[in-house]
Amino acid sequence: MDKKNDAFFNGIGLGAGLIIVGIALPLLFPIKIIMTVSIFLIAMGITGSGIELESLYPNSGYTNTFMGLGILLIGVSILILFFNTFTKILFLVMLLISFNFIVSGGLKLLHFNKQKATQQTTSKNKSNNSNFKIILSSIMILSGFIANIVTILSFLK
Repeated sequence: MDKKNDAFFNGIGLGAGLIIVGIALPLLFPIKIIMTVSIFLIAMGITGSGIELESLYPNSGYTNTFMGLGILLIGVSILILFFNTFTKILFLVMLLISFNFIVSGGLKLLHFNKQKATQQTTSKNKSNNSNFKIILSSIMILSGFIANIVTILSFLK
């Protein structure tokens, strides 16, 4: 196994670990400040996983997409911790920035996948292996994001 794949697997493993710890933390300690720390951990895990995917597939848009999700989570955590007019305005700015990253990264990812499909000259087995990595990483990261949103909503009830 080469060093590029090894670094990728370690980075995705660290991102998954941060997401899992972020999900488990508020279940063990249901305190508002711990909830905020949990959201920061999950945001770092999601963003770090996007950076790792971008290092494996340069100019693919993963960093922008996952950074947008991370910024959105951080904005939600700030809104939960301090609910006043200033944080509402800060949340709206972070919402604007995060959806800018999400949409631009998503469009970049679609363009990258279309470009990759037209230039595909590798064997079918190698392509299936890289697609498996992308699908597995994306499912893991999005499940952590959805679990965090469910945790936030259950905490607010």
